[in-house]
Amino acid sequence: AEENAQETKDGQSPDEGDASNADARIARLINACQQDDLKRAFQLYDKLRRMEVRLFEGVYKLLIESCIRAQRLDLALRLYEALKVSGQRPSNRLVCVLAECCAREMQGDKVHAIWRDWSIGAETEHPHPEVVATLVLALIRTMLPGAATEVLVVATRWAAEDMEWALSAEHVDEMVTLARRAAEDAGGMPEVAAEFAHLNHGLGELRRCTRRAPVRQCSDIVMEDVELDVDLDFADL
Repeated sequence: AEENAQETKDGQSPDEGDASNADARIARLINACQQDDLKRAFQLYDKLRRMEVRLFEGVYKLLIESCIRAQRLDLALRLYEALKVSGQRPSNRLVCVLAECCAREMQGDKVHAIWRDWSIGAETEHPHPEVVATLVLALIRTMLPGAATEVLVVATRWAAEDMEWALSAEHVDEMVTLARRAAEDAGGMPEVAAEFAHLNHGLGELRRCTRRAPVRQCSDIVMEDVELDVDLDFADL
C-alpha cells in the first residue's frame, strides 16, 4: 500500500511512470534482490514489465541468484523456462550461474537440460569455453559422467572446426582432478563407475592435446541485454 501511495502521489497510475520512476523501481527491485525479498522483487518486476521497461540481463541474474539463496531453485528454473518460451537466449553468464546452482542442489538432470537447450544454437555460434567448462564440471559433480562425455565430444568438434576456440589446460586439469575423485565415490555403482572410466580416458587424451592458450575469465563474458516479456505466475511465493 505504501508503494502504491508513493507511485500515485503525483497523479500517475502505477503503469504510467516516466523514466525516472522506472529507474527508481529498478533500484528498488535490485535492493529487494539483495535483501532476498522475493515477493517484493517479483511485484516490482511485474510492474516494470507492464510499463514495458527494457531490463538488462543483469536484473534477471540478480533475481535468479536471489531465488537460489532463498533455496527456490524451482523459481529460478521457471524464470529460465520463461526465457526459453519467449524465444530469447540467456547469456553465457546466466547459464554459468544456473548450472552451478543446479550442481549445488545435485540437480544433474537440470544441468544436462540446460546444455541441451544451449547446444541447439551453438552450432552456428559456439559458446564461450568457460560455459562449456562450467557445464562439464557441474555434470561431474552431479555424478553424470555420460552427459559430461557428451558435452566434451561436441566441444572437441568445435575445437577442430575453430582454431580460436579451445578449453584451457587449467579447466581440463580441474576436470581430470574432479572426475578422478568422483570415480572413487562411484565405486558402489558399476555403471556410473564405467562411465567415469570412459570419461577419464577421454580427459587424459584431451589433457595431452589441449593448447595452453589464454582464455578469458568469466567476468569478460559479454552481458547481453535480455528483454523478458512473458507472464509469470509467482502466486506460490
